[in-house]
Amino acid sequence: MSEVPDDELESRAAAEQETRGASDQEDAASPSAERPPLTSPESVPATLPPVSGDGVSFVGLVAVIAAAVLAQNVTITAYVVDAAGKQSATASATASASAATSDCTPSQSISISWSSNPAPAGKWLSITWTGFPTGSISWTCHDGSTVDKYSTTATTSPFTASTATCYDAVPSDSVYVVTDGVTSNTISGD
Repeated sequence: MSEVPDDELESRAAAEQETRGASDQEDAASPSAERPPLTSPESVPATLPPVSGDGVSFVGLVAVIAAAVLAQNVTITAYVVDAAGKQSATASATASASAATSDCTPSQSISISWSSNPAPAGKWLSITWTGFPTGSISWTCHDGSTVDKYSTTATTSPFTASTATCYDAVPSDSVYVVTDGVTSNTISGD
């Protein structure tokens, strides 16, 4: 990584301070003037005004985060300049972000197995719903050539029911359940 010469740093700092001072005067003269929103990577300044003292530039931090989100890949270089105006440290990092593609719906799945609870024929199916909201849950049980409808009330998530769910006493049948378009694993009849 190459260092920026001290005289260039001083020149940049002076130019940015002048620009910042003029901008601050304009803002003071027109308090209702708003800064344009960061809508593209081009609207994020290439360099941020220097911060004096022990503070952190939150405006700069927001601009860097916005640049990372908008550009999806940005390199951040920070220069630490001592009181005499000399560069004492340099740090560089690359940040990237990708646009969210999830609709924030938790992943939903259904897992089934045979419980040990006796049913009218064979045993009841044990069904676990993961990622489904609490409240009423309805499902169809596909067992061989039969489709039966059931429902229950989920009190937690994940939720498991192992009685009054579905049963099939024909070992050659394939059994699975469907809730809201989500299909469980398939198992053989009990």
